[in-house]
Amino acid sequence: MRLCSEAFDGWGFEYTYWTYKAVAGHAFPDGLYQFLPNNKYVRREGPVFGWENYITLWKKERSQIIDSWKTWNFTPNQEIIASLRRHFKG
Repeated sequence: MRLCSEAFDGWGFEYTYWTYKAVAGHAFPDGLYQFLPNNKYVRREGPVFGWENYITLWKKERSQIIDSWKTWNFTPNQEIIASLRRHFKG
């Protein structure tokens, strides 16, 4: 992240850190907040993981799925936050 932000600054590019919240894991982008639990909506072990599980679970577990999206269920991604702080403090 440091190298990207330094390169963009050097080239005069405008940019933003797009991902606010994400499911933590190698298959997903790093969000400022990460969902760490591996519940049945995420299922990192596969064979189906992430959003694809919602299709089969939505009718019976809609309210629990929606509740899992609330920010208090996420953990701050300290590595990304620290990198952004260092960069923007100059």
